[in-house]
Amino acid sequence: MTEKKSSKYGWLILVSAMILQAVVFGVSTNMHTQFTSYVVAGENFKLATFSIMFTIGAVFSAIFLPVIGKTYNKYPIKLIFMTGTIISMAGIMFLSFANQYWMFYFGYTLSQVAAGAVCSLGAPMLMNSWFGEKLRGRALGLTFAGGSIGNIVIQSLIVKVLSNPDQGYKFAYFWASIIGLVVGLAVIIPFVRMPKDTSEVLGKADEEASSEKKEIEIWGWSVVEVKGQKFFWVYSVGFVFIGLYVAGLAMNFATYLNAIELTPTTVGAVGSLFALASLIGNVGGGTMFDKIGVKKAMIFAGILVVIADVALLLTPKLLPLAFVFAVCKGFAVYHYMSGPSVLAGKLFGNKEFASILAVTQIFFAVGYAIGTPIFGAIAEGISFSAAWIYVLVCIVFAFICLLTGIDAFTKMNKEKFGK
Repeated sequence: MTEKKSSKYGWLILVSAMILQAVVFGVSTNMHTQFTSYVVAGENFKLATFSIMFTIGAVFSAIFLPVIGKTYNKYPIKLIFMTGTIISMAGIMFLSFANQYWMFYFGYTLSQVAAGAVCSLGAPMLMNSWFGEKLRGRALGLTFAGGSIGNIVIQSLIVKVLSNPDQGYKFAYFWASIIGLVVGLAVIIPFVRMPKDTSEVLGKADEEASSEKKEIEIWGWSVVEVKGQKFFWVYSVGFVFIGLYVAGLAMNFATYLNAIELTPTTVGAVGSLFALASLIGNVGGGTMFDKIGVKKAMIFAGILVVIADVALLLTPKLLPLAFVFAVCKGFAVYHYMSGPSVLAGKLFGNKEFASILAVTQIFFAVGYAIGTPIFGAIAEGISFSAAWIYVLVCIVFAFICLLTGIDAFTKMNKEKFGK
């Protein structure tokens, strides 16, 4: 009876991770676009100079995530989560007092780096530890879906506060930081922990399924070992190309649809459909990883992204294709949301999971950071059609690299670990 009860604790961990993604990630990362116009007007800032804040935050997160990843092998996960949440919300609270560019850069960057420890590395590590191969993909998909749900709720609440002249953006920053801190710690302190043994792990593979309590097997590659494998670098470069085309597709489709003179109502409808499809894609994609395996799930995502890009390219000739883009791109988000975490666990094991995941996230961050200006330069210098063709080339190279890496490490894991 005790074992049956304890085996369900993983679902509580999943709900906890979803709440942390919704609130801590929502406050630290997702809400800031709503603040931009208010801060720029209120502080008499230049938009371009203020927007550098987002680039600085992304760069420093990419630099520090591998360092933070190593802490998961040294300190309790509860302590790391608590520290990350406190520092992240302190960064947001600092923004409520900021009145110079450097203060906004500092507060935002501090929040991004600390939240990354919890949401980008910690939450995937929890799912990788609490769920076996039969459920891990779904668990990760639901975790990241929590971020999507939180994005909708947090942004709607923030807009109400920002639009109230008696409150404003300084109060909104302060209020959001308190909410993030209270909710985050209320979830972390009583609930977050690693499984004690294999009896608590849900969805174990058939050969691992047993009611007998065993220590959790530590297997896989170390960061040093994996960096010595050429196919790891091929695989990682694939994430640079993913960052490039995700930045192009996600950040510029609305601008493009406005440029080809779709009505604001239609553009809004496409955006709403994309958001809904993304929520479904996160959950459904996780299930696909579990049911058909990582390689087939990634191939399916690649096909969807190609269709989405081609649909945008042809939208001026057939306007309903904009909705095809929204559905296909939304359904495919799992390959860069939960995908990196699922792949890291499957290909590299749990020995130094967080550290290796952090390295691959650097490559995605680099691609994403340079993706928007490259896309903009092509769209403005040549045409949007040329930019969508460039995105298509990035998609092809991304999946060639990823599938090559998946095949190589699948083969090596069978030989080296019997996995």
